[in-house]
Amino acid sequence: MVIRHESNDRVMQRRGDDCGFTLVELLIVVAVVAILMSFAAPGFSGLTADIRQTREYNAFAADLRLARLEAIKRGSSVTICARASATACGNDWSVGWHTFVESDALTPGAIAAGDEHLRTHEVSSNGTLGIRAIAIVRPASSAQRAFISFDARGRADWTVGTWVLCDSRSASEALALVINGAGSSRLAVTTSTSTDTVVDALGVPVTCPT
Repeated sequence: MVIRHESNDRVMQRRGDDCGFTLVELLIVVAVVAILMSFAAPGFSGLTADIRQTREYNAFAADLRLARLEAIKRGSSVTICARASATACGNDWSVGWHTFVESDALTPGAIAAGDEHLRTHEVSSNGTLGIRAIAIVRPASSAQRAFISFDARGRADWTVGTWVLCDSRSASEALALVINGAGSSRLAVTTSTSTDTVVDALGVPVTCPT
């Protein structure tokens, strides 16, 4: 019987031939991955934008509930105002908002020295979100609003209003919160048309801040 032995060099050569990718194969894999990513990127970008919007919407809705409950519990006026700085109200909801107990009825919507701060929220969008509120305030004037107050019975100082949150996409992708004079709030409805128009408290399509 003759037993044939291969040298170690030849065995290593065979093993080397069976391992790894050629440059051409590697380039093909990279090209396929790039094509797949190009299809997935728009959907992923939209999902990220939806998550960002929903996070800020939920934060504002939660602070509305807090303000109303605290007003009833304390028997005092509680306000949410657009944030200008860590200690002051402003006009741009896109920066964030303050929730505080009003102690000075003469300056509604402004943080006074004796006001108790309940919560502050900073919008973490790096300027990619636009937020504003349009409301009808008693007796019947409609205007852009930088604050909303709840009285000791939980009623809002708005007769009715809409808080709108947009990003760089069209108004059809906006989220909006409708607030009525009783102090309750709900998600603004979206019409069933092909354009998916979001409508405000009066049934009018919302517009985004420019």
